[in-house]
Amino acid sequence: LDITLVTMDWIFMVLGNVSKGNTQGAARAAKMSRGMRAFRLLRLMKFRVIMNDFTGRVTSEEWRTAIYIAKLILIIVFVNHFVGCGFYGLHYLAEEEPDGSLGWSWVKKNFEPEEGTVYRYWTSLHWSLTQFTPASMEVNPVNGLERFYVVCVLLFALVTFSSFVSSITTAMTHLRTYNSRKLAEELRLRRYLAEHEISSELTGRVTHFIHERNQQRNLQGRTREEEVELFKLLPESLKHALRREAFMPILTVHPFFACINQMDTEVVTSLCKKSVTERFMVTRDELFGHGKEVTHMVFVTNGTLAYYYVINGAILNDKIRAGHWAAELVLWSKHPEHCNAFVAETNCDVCLLHAAEFRDSVLKHRNVLAGIVKYAAAFVQEALNVSKRCRKQAVVCNDRELARERLVCAFDYLLQSFGGHK
Repeated sequence: LDITLVTMDWIFMVLGNVSKGNTQGAARAAKMSRGMRAFRLLRLMKFRVIMNDFTGRVTSEEWRTAIYIAKLILIIVFVNHFVGCGFYGLHYLAEEEPDGSLGWSWVKKNFEPEEGTVYRYWTSLHWSLTQFTPASMEVNPVNGLERFYVVCVLLFALVTFSSFVSSITTAMTHLRTYNSRKLAEELRLRRYLAEHEISSELTGRVTHFIHERNQQRNLQGRTREEEVELFKLLPESLKHALRREAFMPILTVHPFFACINQMDTEVVTSLCKKSVTERFMVTRDELFGHGKEVTHMVFVTNGTLAYYYVINGAILNDKIRAGHWAAELVLWSKHPEHCNAFVAETNCDVCLLHAAEFRDSVLKHRNVLAGIVKYAAAFVQEALNVSKRCRKQAVVCNDRELARERLVCAFDYLLQSFGGHK
C-alpha cells in the first residue's frame, strides 16, 4: 500500500514537470492527476488497523461499545459525503441549453446564484442522509441522469443502512445485557445484606467498596496472560519465549536474580516459564495476612503496596513501589511466619514468584547452588536481626544495597570469573 501511494506521488510530480510550458499537456495532466488522486483514499485502509489498536487499549466495556457505535456513524457520514458530492457533481453533466449554459438540474432549481458553497454542501449532504434514513426533504431529481443516480443510491442504501442499523442495535443490546448483569449482581448483594440483617453502617461500607472496586477495575493497566485467549493457540516454545521476555526484566530488578542470570541464564529462564504469575490489585485490596500462608515472593510492577506493622505501640508502614519487591523470606524459609497483609495504596500490578517452584528449579542447577546457599544464609541472618525489633517486619527486607553486599560475599568466587560483576 505504501509503495503504491509513493508511486502515485512520483507520477504526479513527473506529469507536472512534463506539462510545463505545454498548455494542452497541462490540461490533460490536470485531468489525469485529478482522477489518480482518488487513489490516495487507499490510505483509509490503515484507519481500521489504527482503530482496532486504539479500541484494544480501552478496558471499559461501555467506552468500547460507544467507540464502536461512533465509528459506525462516522462511516455513514463519510459515505454520505461522497454520495452527496456525486449528486451535486451531476449538475456539471447536464445537457447544455441552446445559449451554452448548463442544462436544467436540481442545483439550478433549488439554489440561487448568490448562495454559497457551504450552504450547497450541507444541502447535498442532507439529501444524501435522507436516502439512507426514512426522512424526506425538498430536493428531488429533475432529469433522467439524476433519477438514475438516485435509484442506484437507494439500492445501495437498502443494503448498507440495514447492515449499519443491525450492527448498532447489536452493540446496544450487548451493552444493555452487560449492564443488566451488573444490576442483577448488585441486587443479589443487597438481598443478601437485607436477609442477614447486616447493619446499615457495614452495608454502606460493603456497597461503597464494591462500587469503587468496579470503577477502578476499568482503569486496569497491564493485560495478564490468562486474559489473552489467543495465547492458547501458541505452541509451548512460543509461550515460554513470551514469558521469558515479559518476566525477565521484572525479576532481574532484584540484584540476586540479575547476578544469577549473568552466571546461568537458564535458572531465571526456568522461573519465568512456570513459576511467575500476575495479579491486579485495586486500591485497598489485600495480599496475604489474616492467617494466610505466605507462598510467593512479591514484585511490584505498577502502583504502591503498603505493609503495616507495630513497634512499641506505634503503627508504622513500609512502602513497596514499582521496581521493588517484598516477601523474599519465603524463598529461603520453608515455613515462614504468617505476616500482616500487604495493602494496595493505589491500583497495583504485581508479579508473584512461587517459592516451592523456585526451590525446585534452583536445586537442578548445581553450578550456582553453593553461592545461593551462602546468600540464603546471609539473608536469613539479616531477617532474624530485623525480627528482634519487629517479627512482622522481617517479611519486607528489600534493601537493594544490602542485597548487593550479600551477593559479593556469597558469589565472590564466581563473580571474579565474570569480571567482578556486582
